[in-house]
Amino acid sequence: MSRLVLDTNSLIQCVSRRSAYHELWLSFLDGRNTLCVTTEILDEYVEILEQKASSQYYR
Repeated sequence: MSRLVLDTNSLIQCVSRRSAYHELWLSFLDGRNTLCVTTEILDEYVEILEQKASSQYYR
């Protein structure tokens, strides 16, 4: 098992089932890897995901 840190762009890319990187997301869900975050990283995830969600809502 590895401990990994993902920047926001990498997180967004690996979550999509259509992404070539989706296997990485699955490895966090099934325990093969551990996603390591800090409060600052979580805050950035929230900020960027909220921006993307609101911009998609208004399209």
